[in-house]
Amino acid sequence: MKSLIFTLPEALALLGVAQCVYIVAYMGLRAGRLSRAGLPMAYFAVLALAFALDFGQQHLQDMWPYYTDLQWLAWFAGPPLSVLLIVQIARIHEVPHWSCYWTLLLIPAAYIAARSLADAQEMPQFLNIVGLIAGAISLLTIWQTRGIFAAIQAEKGGKTRYWLIIALIFMNVFFLGLALSDLSFDIPAATV
Repeated sequence: MKSLIFTLPEALALLGVAQCVYIVAYMGLRAGRLSRAGLPMAYFAVLALAFALDFGQQHLQDMWPYYTDLQWLAWFAGPPLSVLLIVQIARIHEVPHWSCYWTLLLIPAAYIAARSLADAQEMPQFLNIVGLIAGAISLLTIWQTRGIFAAIQAEKGGKTRYWLIIALIFMNVFFLGLALSDLSFDIPAATV
């Protein structure tokens, strides 16, 4: 029998999957109204998918040609979903207005743009670039709803929600920073 050995990234991805599945199950069991729990459950389900795809990448990537595309989609869907989650946390008793959901269209638009602009060799770089742009635009949309954050701290339990919002924003900025650091640019040397 073979030993079960994981690399550090695989172990961390598996830990991420376990935490996200736990959160989704907990929310599903504890949600008073499923309509208010749907968005957080969707966010953590997509995050669990991203971690699961990272976990299985070494063994499953060659089995399906669009594996890395799905992996990209799962990771870069995080910022637009987290923006909706942030708006819902700020307005704790209601789901975001339907007009806020346009940010979800940024990811398919970014994917279509990358597919139309890049050849197969450049595709991973283009996907990361357009994903970064879509993620940054998503996070910038929080600025248009900044008025809802002013009253949060005065509400009962508002400070906890406020810091949860700040943590989600920093987590997304950190993720986009990691994605940016993963880019490599070939800059031709200047000849004199």
